[in-house]
Amino acid sequence: MRSPKSLEFTTSSMAPSAPRLIVPIDLKKKPWEQKLPLHNRWHPQIPPVAEVMAGEYFRVEMVDANGGNIKDDNSSLDVKLIDSSSFHFLSGPIRVLDVDGVPAKPGDLLAVEICNLGPLPGDEWGYTATLDRENGGGFLTDHFPCATKAIWYFEGIYAYSPHIPGVRFPGLTHPGVIGTAPSMELLNIWNERERQLEENGLKTLKLCEVLHSRPLANLPSTKGCHLGKIQQGTPEWERIAREAARTTPGRENGGNCDIKNLSRGSKIYLPVFVDGANLSTGDMHFSQGDGEVSFCGAIEMNGFLELKYISHLSLSPSSFYIYIRNFAPDGWLKHGLPNMENLRSNFQLIQDNCICSIDIRCEIIRGGMKEYLTPMGPTPLHVNPIFEIGPVEPRFSEWLVFEGISVDESGRQHYLDASVAYKRAVLNAIDYLSKFGYSKEQMYLLLSCCPCEGRISGIVDSPNAVATLAIPTAIFDQDIRPKTKVPVGPRLVRKPDVLRCTYDGNLPTTKNPASIM
Repeated sequence: MRSPKSLEFTTSSMAPSAPRLIVPIDLKKKPWEQKLPLHNRWHPQIPPVAEVMAGEYFRVEMVDANGGNIKDDNSSLDVKLIDSSSFHFLSGPIRVLDVDGVPAKPGDLLAVEICNLGPLPGDEWGYTATLDRENGGGFLTDHFPCATKAIWYFEGIYAYSPHIPGVRFPGLTHPGVIGTAPSMELLNIWNERERQLEENGLKTLKLCEVLHSRPLANLPSTKGCHLGKIQQGTPEWERIAREAARTTPGRENGGNCDIKNLSRGSKIYLPVFVDGANLSTGDMHFSQGDGEVSFCGAIEMNGFLELKYISHLSLSPSSFYIYIRNFAPDGWLKHGLPNMENLRSNFQLIQDNCICSIDIRCEIIRGGMKEYLTPMGPTPLHVNPIFEIGPVEPRFSEWLVFEGISVDESGRQHYLDASVAYKRAVLNAIDYLSKFGYSKEQMYLLLSCCPCEGRISGIVDSPNAVATLAIPTAIFDQDIRPKTKVPVGPRLVRKPDVLRCTYDGNLPTTKNPASIM
């Protein structure tokens, strides 16, 4: 266990030291061959691979969501044949201690700040894809059943693709997955409710008739399972693999939230369910559109994340706030503690690797999880994290906004169904943009990864929910707004198109009866 460093107030200015690398990645090795093996399941007994202390500045490297199986080449066969049981190779778990060396406890809140992130140096590329319908597909899999892929290259903050020409945009890089380990009680809740959905969903949910992604839930399975340090083939591995939850959906622990604005400067407040919190992260995205509609739909990439644990926020009844601002000779702080010695003994404010030249706000809120994460369910475990979005995002001033209502492609009315409405909004946008020299497959992948904004604009006016999708016009090299002079003649698709495989399954596809293309 690493011992806490002493608290020292100093008037000298120091450049911040480099973050400590706690999870390194060797891109020449498979996820399970790494020095600290990665994992792709949630379970309380997956052992931590690293340990950090509150206030520490550290770096985590990670592989892309598919573990390096998707290549920078001119074929989409790797997408068609991918093993969907192996998604989300996560770096971690990481055990978190307070400044006295005591691990975070169940009931605490873990406050994490994202300081920096990006692609791994020398590996500045990514991909966007949609799976074959027989392998899960995406949000519009009944319209786009084929496996497709587009490669993206990075120029600083910008991305461009040879497979979707005439488009360039700044990326808002973020981790798709970040979460803490569940307790055994919470894991059992997940598995039971998702098993009921998988077994009975087709009989009870009318939504399944218009949203065709399958399976309805990804239940625990030994296939494609990787459990970090736990050796495959052992009795322990077999037991845990049959219990461990898949990482596909977001849940009470955070997990696969895919919040595209969770970038530099963001803070995450995660509930703690096990000793040490056991935080894991992965699925790094260079850019993503709201909804990530094509499923592998961000610009997936290998990357790094530099984090700082602000503190872990405990459940005792008191609270205090500490503000530190560019220490003057005598120091400057405001706090709710009775004396300086109490402050010194309870919380280590300054470490050698603190960023001392900027403003820092550090919070320990006694009563954190109980106070702020109100359970929405039958147990105190039915909570959700809170995310504080950072100040960094692309700036766009002009948008085209596409509306969708809860009426499906057959003309059938649905009652206040936001998913059907969002599907309509995305389809409307794809069909419109395809009038400007693009294939619909190109626009499907683009709307999944470009910085577009999805909204539920109306959810109370019966019978129609209203969803909107806003697309920044500046990402195109042409004016895509409607004009009084409508182009005539054949529309030429800009080449090259996205990489595409054939669909060899037997499931029916959905066609828009009024579509002209």
